Amino acid sequence: MADVTVRNLPELHSLLCERYYTWRRGAWVFRGHSNAGYQLIPSVGRLRHTSRSYDKVEASLLAMFRRGAVIHLATQPRNNWEWLALAQHHGLPTRLLDWTKNPLVALYFACRENKSQDAAIYFANSLPTADLSKNTDPFDVSEDKMWIPAHMTDRLAAQNGVFSIHANPMVPLTKGVFHRVIIKTENKREILSTLSRYGVHSGSLFPGLDGVSKYIEDEHFLLREIKDVETLKKVFKEELLRRKNLLG
Repeated sequence: MADVTVRNLPELHSLLCERYYTWRRGAWVFRGHSNAGYQLIPSVGRLRHTSRSYDKVEASLLAMFRRGAVIHLATQPRNNWEWLALAQHHGLPTRLLDWTKNPLVALYFACRENKSQDAAIYFANSLPTADLSKNTDPFDVSEDKMWIPAHMTDRLAAQNGVFSIHANPMVPLTKGVFHRVIIKTENKREILSTLSRYGVHSGSLFPGLDGVSKYIEDEHFLLREIKDVETLKKVFKEELLRRKNLLG
């Protein structure tokens, strides 16, 4: 399917209802890219290194992470799959790629950075699901698959997260049915403002004090970027009403 451009949340909602929500629930997963030029390549596949083997590099990175992480964990991951998910969660380059079952979460990540670049949301389905009873080691998968983990972190749960795992992390993901929605750079700020009013923002997607701080910062700069006085009045009025409702 050719790329489709959406300018706001209502247009995305209409597209979802028309083409995607007619499928069984959970059939589609979504991923937001703040730059439409980015490919579906996991972070370890984008890593520059001097080794001849990405497998050795990734295994070494995970081994170092495990050694350093043990003293900080109240509960230990049960297998390499969970170790890989935990490492991905904390920023280690891995062969996992983050997806979400919630298109609004993907829209948020598409718009939050690279404000001067057009963004994209990838829609995917038809990837086989990893069976951990058969695929006991994530480094031994022979084809790209989708993995639905136990929500072992609050962030993964808040973002309704799932992963794709890549047999060759240097090659862009192409298997499955892929569609792409484009968001123009001039629409990013307004979309973020709308998402925030619906409760999709850094404070809700990144539970904890870091998320709270980022939410405050984001809201401050969103308001500062609004040049139109009437729009600014509308935003303040809606925020005052929201707070009044919260207080009862």
